[in-house]
Amino acid sequence: MPKPIRVMMLITDLQRGGTPLRTVKLAAALRDHEVLPIVGSLAPRGPLHDDLDGLGITSFHCDATGPRSVLAFNRLANVIDSFDPDVLHASLFHANIAARLVGRLDRARPIITSTVTIEIERKWHNWVEGLTAHRSDMHAANSSAVRTHLLNIGFDPQRTIVIRNGLDIDRIVNTPPVDLDAEGLSADRPLIMWAGRMDKVKNLRVVIQTAERLRHLGAQFVLIGDGPERPNVEAWIATHGLQHIVRLVGWRDDVWAWLRAATCLLFPSRTEGAPNVVLEAMAGGCPVVASRITAHEAIIADDATGHLVAPDDVAEFASQVKRVITDRVASRRIAAAACEKLRCEHDLPAISAQWAELYRSLVG
Repeated sequence: MPKPIRVMMLITDLQRGGTPLRTVKLAAALRDHEVLPIVGSLAPRGPLHDDLDGLGITSFHCDATGPRSVLAFNRLANVIDSFDPDVLHASLFHANIAARLVGRLDRARPIITSTVTIEIERKWHNWVEGLTAHRSDMHAANSSAVRTHLLNIGFDPQRTIVIRNGLDIDRIVNTPPVDLDAEGLSADRPLIMWAGRMDKVKNLRVVIQTAERLRHLGAQFVLIGDGPERPNVEAWIATHGLQHIVRLVGWRDDVWAWLRAATCLLFPSRTEGAPNVVLEAMAGGCPVVASRITAHEAIIADDATGHLVAPDDVAEFASQVKRVITDRVASRRIAAAACEKLRCEHDLPAISAQWAELYRSLVG
């Protein structure tokens, strides 16, 4: 039996959100491929550290107090020296930069960095990533759209690959729908759902405006998650008088169950990489109406595996959601095609095997 490869997986934080959740799931799956994961964050301990403890996965945190926390870099260097991993695998901008700067202070080792979104808000991130990319042995994008973006900002095409997000599709499909009656909602009314971190790029005003346009259909909206935009979302709900139509339920551990109960996922982001909740909706048979951006076009074929709309076209978002609600035969057909696509491209065991193969090729 080959010796397990010790892989340190570094991420900016381990708060509940797309990439941190995906990192924890990948770490657990890697153990089936003779990989010993060690997972940690630059930021202080977060709720997903508890999840890692429950899975028996070694974790760490560097207690960064902000993006310029020099002491966190020193702590990271000490952690790397202590665990002495065979490979350092970083995800997200700050973790990528930290890995490139201190990942080899104790000894030479392969460094893999990764990008999961197309950055349009903080363009200086692109400049710094491009400037330091040569210090990564390999860089992974989670979609072809993200890889194209990386090549455009100066990444080496020979060292920039695509490894898609992995999903435990069978578990998603077999998850029972949430009990809407127990949640104070009606099982007889359409349920439109959004989930994620409430940031500006998520374009949540469009969700609220769509809810206003569809109130006559009796649709109920549930937003799962939290973040800096929540006060604005609450204000928009109040302004439009939608308190009895739109529910904010905070972070939930049962997103799959909500997706299994939802009539539609509404996702109007201005930028993404390959968003977890969109993929999970497609895997779970929940029709998706999403923004027509490069990242979504890479995973959704319009009118074949979902519906795509210009990011700020509220009228068309409302029209497409109404279409999902009223034409259930077409919606079921599209949802089935989406699930089949996900099985072919995003099955977690196959994706974790790709990562393990990459680690071995670099160590070897």
